Amino acid sequence: MNKKIGSRNFGKNVYKWKKNLIWLTFLLPTFICLLILTYIPTIKAVNYSFHDVNVIGEIQSNVGFQNYKVLLESSGFRKSILNTLILALMSLLAIPLGFVIACGANGVRNKKAQTVFRLGFYMPNIITGVSIVLIFQYILQVDNGLINLALSNILGKK
Repeated sequence: MNKKIGSRNFGKNVYKWKKNLIWLTFLLPTFICLLILTYIPTIKAVNYSFHDVNVIGEIQSNVGFQNYKVLLESSGFRKSILNTLILALMSLLAIPLGFVIACGANGVRNKKAQTVFRLGFYMPNIITGVSIVLIFQYILQVDNGLINLALSNILGKK
């Protein structure tokens, strides 16, 4: 009797193990890509930061925290950190500010004014797409396009 109960539990455990293995196989490519493209380069960069490294990546000597000392004394590094903080604060303010402006535009009672506000906020998206289309039309023209002219000059055909 115990043998049957044990065999049933064994079958259920194998089923659960196989079920978990299936979804783990879907995650495996992500973990491999993260390991190869993110974690290993990050660990190597931290290792290199404590060494004197030549152009091709060979470690010359251990310098400890000397590279960090040089970096922190650099005025360019301090300025880049300040610029990064300013951009981060501006992006944090842009989201609530955009929400307030959108709520204000939506609360306008006059439909024509509301349409003008909405058009004004959406116009940069439209202009970007239209400008890209116009640029590519100029580049890809059949007779005088930049790509066709370049290919004609390279191949010597007119």
